[in-house]
Amino acid sequence: ADRATVDAAAERLQRKADTAIVAGPGILDQPGGGYGFSILDPDGRELVVSAEVAAAPDRTDTEGGPPIRPIKISHLVLNSPNVDNYRELLIDDFGFRIADETEHMVFFRCNLDHHSIALVRAPHASLNHIAFEVPTAEDVLSGIQHMKSNGFETIWGPGRHPQGKNAFGYFLSPNGQVVEYSAEIEQIPDDQVDPKFWLPEDYEIYDDWADPSSLRPTDDTRALMLGFPE
Repeated sequence: ADRATVDAAAERLQRKADTAIVAGPGILDQPGGGYGFSILDPDGRELVVSAEVAAAPDRTDTEGGPPIRPIKISHLVLNSPNVDNYRELLIDDFGFRIADETEHMVFFRCNLDHHSIALVRAPHASLNHIAFEVPTAEDVLSGIQHMKSNGFETIWGPGRHPQGKNAFGYFLSPNGQVVEYSAEIEQIPDDQVDPKFWLPEDYEIYDDWADPSSLRPTDDTRALMLGFPE
């Protein structure tokens, strides 16, 4: 929220033997500026903890522009061989809470959204996917059609996830990363503290427009999401 919170987090992390601050706290040399510090996560990625980053101006639709535009980044999913250590970092050091868990994934929330970060147990560190939020499930469906008309076929979806209950459609970007349209993610009250451990038999289809074959990703889609070691 502010510099004082950033400084308190840095001081707390500096007392941990297994966490090294690699830069800051101080003024950030990045788009949007701000104040913060960076650490290395359990997989060696650099994470920045920041405050006072400048807000971007609202985008206005222009004639002929994309019909569906994201309103924010919904969530980030990372593949990690160190999920248990990462869990400790997110919960103990940054105050995230677990929303749900499966045999292969853990979903973490920091606000009312079901998850802002999720971790996939994987043999190497890589980006699984980035999800861009649009207002409604109808926007997801329209976005899928718009992407298809521009040569980007859906690699998973349309459907609705059991964990988070968000509508989705997945695509492969030109650089090989997987991106998602997402909408209507579950809102979890702060006083709800009991996560659910999901079993395969708990999965179900929620909408008549969802493709029943899209309840689970194909092996090819899983391979694309696993990506290459960072």
